[in-house]
Amino acid sequence: NAPKNLDLQLSGTSLDLNHYISDVDNKASGGAKTAGQTQAAAVFAPLAGPVAWLEGGNGAINIGFDKLIVDTLSLDDFQLTSRIKGAVVEITRLSANTLEGAFITTANINLKPRQPTLSFTQQISGLSLEKAAAAFGSKKAEVTGQLNLNLDGRTQGLTTDELHRNLVSSGELTVVQPRITSFNVERSYCEIAAMVEQTPVTQQWPMGTQLKDLKATINVNGHKLTLNPYTTAIGNLSVRGDAVVNTQAMTFNVLAVTRLSGERTSENGCVVKSKRIRDRDIPIRCKDSFEKAGAKSCAPDGDVVKQLLQGAVMDNIRKNSKLDEKTGDAVESLLKGIFGR
Repeated sequence: NAPKNLDLQLSGTSLDLNHYISDVDNKASGGAKTAGQTQAAAVFAPLAGPVAWLEGGNGAINIGFDKLIVDTLSLDDFQLTSRIKGAVVEITRLSANTLEGAFITTANINLKPRQPTLSFTQQISGLSLEKAAAAFGSKKAEVTGQLNLNLDGRTQGLTTDELHRNLVSSGELTVVQPRITSFNVERSYCEIAAMVEQTPVTQQWPMGTQLKDLKATINVNGHKLTLNPYTTAIGNLSVRGDAVVNTQAMTFNVLAVTRLSGERTSENGCVVKSKRIRDRDIPIRCKDSFEKAGAKSCAPDGDVVKQLLQGAVMDNIRKNSKLDEKTGDAVESLLKGIFGR
């Protein structure tokens, strides 16, 4: 038989796919597939059907809806434009407004290999991270704010688990007015300063950290998401470093290199008088699972506290006693030995 051609145009005001997806999944799987396989069928079944029917021919599919509902996600001004040539499906535009933002995706899908391959570009603007967490079933958003993202990636697989495990992508992101809900980086910095200055910690700290706009280079390798480097700030406290999130184990490992310009970290933060601490990099490591994250998740990274305490003690000795240079150097060497232990 000669290859067939397909030209499909479909538009409408509103379509709720929840009325159809469960039935399609059950028929496609015979009621015996795993959750991962069922989700994969929901992704590829709409593409596999037209490709098989064309028998190597060409096709064009253009779909548009004012509103498309998938699970709990509402997609406004939904558009899908694709071209089919043999077993290759080119998505020239997949876009919608959702979660207070918008996304545009292009992709190339090859259904011929034993494991279908997918390459894509993704642009997201103004998406609410808090609303996204709620839409995808998270109990709480670990980070809130508005996400802007440009991402290029590729993957392969038959199931969603395989597609996620084989995912490799990279790009740039910004988060406008981000807030970390589980731990407070400013509190950790101020506790280090209080330890060095030997002042009591009396301030009550809120849960979480409100940051200035965050910019980062993002890399995704399977379930591992890396921000390296990222930059942001808390009031007068600049913050930079790297972060690794395991989306499968739901753990994080964040290095926050903080540096204070001025005496006060922020309007509601702490006052730092010691010039040994101000205008100096103070690294803080925040590491935990999202489920258990809290005040104890962050601690000084490396030997920074030892070095600061050693300097503070030596300053006090020099200030309150009359030591010649040779004796002062000897005392400083002794302190280094003590703190080194």
